[in-house]
Amino acid sequence: MLILGHPQFPVQDDEGFGDGIPPIPEWLSCSSTMEDDTIPELSWVFDDKIVRTALVRLRHIFKRVEGEPFPGTKLHDIVLFVTHRLLLSVPDGNGSSPLPVTECIRYALVLYMFIIQGPTYYSHAVILNSIVTKYIANMERLESIPHVFDALDVWLLTIGSVASAGTPNHAFFAARIRNVCVHLDITDFHDMLEYIRSICWIGGSHGEDLLCPHWNTTFADHSQLDLANLAVDLSPIRFGIQALQNDSPMKLTFTKEMSVSVRRMELEGPH
Repeated sequence: MLILGHPQFPVQDDEGFGDGIPPIPEWLSCSSTMEDDTIPELSWVFDDKIVRTALVRLRHIFKRVEGEPFPGTKLHDIVLFVTHRLLLSVPDGNGSSPLPVTECIRYALVLYMFIIQGPTYYSHAVILNSIVTKYIANMERLESIPHVFDALDVWLLTIGSVASAGTPNHAFFAARIRNVCVHLDITDFHDMLEYIRSICWIGGSHGEDLLCPHWNTTFADHSQLDLANLAVDLSPIRFGIQALQNDSPMKLTFTKEMSVSVRRMELEGPH
């Protein structure tokens, strides 16, 4: 897949039935009730069961491994399953158009899987560039819909920023992150982490080490900074195999829920 730029193998379904790449045991152990996990920012965006299931189960799995090592072989297996599952289910365009936010989440999860795994035998450059291009197209569709900025915007743009580091596409995400952070009054790296972790985040001190340079560069005053220096090692050792410890209380409370309500009304329009 890394060379050809598209999935090579079939996958089993979310319950482990069918032929192809199987989900890991932790995926199967997530009961169907887990899919009712309430994420205020996402309560209105799910028009695709595969995307919804992938996000909810990844959130659950990553929370369960908090503070514990996530074995490299298991990380490889979940990345293989999730990337194939999501890419194989991309709408073919013959039916009704999916919500742009759903497709943004789809491609963000795929990019996130590649980021936390890091390059193995082959570079991720070709497939990352292909997916980022599709991601930007859907982000532009999403921008055409008026909405109130929330944690989802921070998460989507952060994933895009890391995945596009060292490429011309990085400017697309950097400019928008600055805009969103102004609206949400985010001025501190750890405040930004709270927003990201509220959506989907495997965490870990190595994750902070990787993400912090992106944050610093995005908000640097000097435009001549060499973005190529951000194309750092994305191996599991560098990013995300242990979750952050000593959680601070989330700040996404009543104000965030109000934003979601406004965002939903803007999308649905008058009845």
